[in-house]
Amino acid sequence: MRKPFTLIELLVVIAIIAILASMLLPALNQARARARQTDCLSSLKMLGFVFHTYMDSYDGFLPAVATDGGLVTWRDRLAISCGINETDGDARAVRMAASGFYCKANSALHPKKGKIMNYGMNDRVAWYQTQFAKSSQFKYPSKLCLASDGSYSDVGWNSWYNNHVNETSLHLFTIHGTGNSAQILYLDGHAAATMRGDIPGNRKTPFWWGKDEE
Repeated sequence: MRKPFTLIELLVVIAIIAILASMLLPALNQARARARQTDCLSSLKMLGFVFHTYMDSYDGFLPAVATDGGLVTWRDRLAISCGINETDGDARAVRMAASGFYCKANSALHPKKGKIMNYGMNDRVAWYQTQFAKSSQFKYPSKLCLASDGSYSDVGWNSWYNNHVNETSLHLFTIHGTGNSAQILYLDGHAAATMRGDIPGNRKTPFWWGKDEE
């Protein structure tokens, strides 16, 4: 005759399983977070390819962050260069997100359009103006931030998404939940997780304007 489990023995087994699960859960969460970071880094590298394809088509010029009173943004110009021709800027950004230009670690969604391209371009490279910066004018392309994970913000009636970053953009460090690093795409096309201490708070540095520090 087999001796059946007692209630105490069953409770001990359940307790052991619960302890093991609680020990494994942080490791699983860390692995999940690393996977999201890797995925976002891959998306940034793809974005770098699109930027360089755009520059090849326009004699080395970068898209301006925004022109035409803010109605035509850098992401509009990249989307159109990719063959996305919706007339609405947010609709283009939705299509770009569906094509893979989307950071999954950034969980915020557009209130009406859902998943939307969530990257910001460095506005110290080319701000609201008709002037388009040429990539060759920057002395340190491997140090110059071109774009990064962005954040969501109501920045005006014609744009719900904050699509630019600069030295005041502290949200860069919070998107992946680390608080001490950000995913950065550099002008030379490489992308990397960059520690907070390596991202200066001054505008006139190689990181933000691609020239010698002043």
